[in-house]
Amino acid sequence: MEINELIEGKFVNVEFVKKSKSKYAVMITEGIIEEHPKFGKKLVVDVEIDGKIKKWSMNRPTMTNLAEAWGNNSERWVGHPIQLLLTKIEGKDVIVGIPGAD
Repeated sequence: MEINELIEGKFVNVEFVKKSKSKYAVMITEGIIEEHPKFGKKLVVDVEIDGKIKKWSMNRPTMTNLAEAWGNNSERWVGHPIQLLLTKIEGKDVIVGIPGAD
């Protein structure tokens, strides 16, 4: 039985993006706002990356980038390509999404 999906988990993370061939995501849902005990409210969306469906808990820099391109309603982000960049914020590897070319 193939277990790679179980090892990868259901969320987009730095290791998954490092291994991604395309480094692009496409939002397939507008997402939901979830309350995280440590980080407060987070937008969690479903995305397709390299043919796989994952959940992505977007950080503030990503949401700001997408809102500047497509507006403050995440419903308008659905279907657009998002380039996934790996960078460091406060010494930690993080994923930052920027609008990709439509």
